[in-house]
Formats: sequence, structure tokens, C-alpha cells
Amino acid sequence: MQVASLITDDDFKYTGRSKEDCTCDLCGNRATAYWSSDSKIFVCARCATNILPRLIADATIRKYSQYGVYLSVLEKVVVNFKEAVIVILTRHP
Repeated sequence: MQVASLITDDDFKYTGRSKEDCTCDLCGNRATAYWSSDSKIFVCARCATNILPRLIADATIRKYSQYGVYLSVLEKVVVNFKEAVIVILTRHP
């Protein structure tokens, strides 16, 4: 499972950005985490809780338009979120 990385003062050399450039790609506030894949996506806590859930809904609702099917997708999102929290808490106690 791949999860986002928290950004601490020691992490900037790994992000590919300077401390000043570690801003949220969605709103421009200081990023608190980033997702690393083919590129890096930086997000702040506000956008992670307010914008990203809406993005998940927008990205999945057309494919899983039946209500019962969509509930199982939502359950999967919740399980993945809980697993990611456990991983992050074990990395950053």
C-alpha cells in the first residue's frame, strides 16, 4: 500500500521542492503532506479533508452510479483511510 508522506523540516530534501515551495497544489497554503507517484501532489490538511473527498466522489460516481455499489466503494475508501492512518502513526509516533 502506498500512502502520502508527512512533511517535516527534515523532509524537504526528499520532496524536490524548497521549504518555501512546499505549498498545497490545490489552494497554495503550506502543504502538510505529499503523495508520490509519477509526480508529487502536495496538499494541506484543509484540502485533504474538504477537497479530496469531493474529488473521490467526482471520480467514482459515474462508474459506480448504483447506490448499493457506491456504498461498497465508500466502505473501501474508509478501510483504506484507516489503514493509511495506522501506517502513518507507526512511522511518525
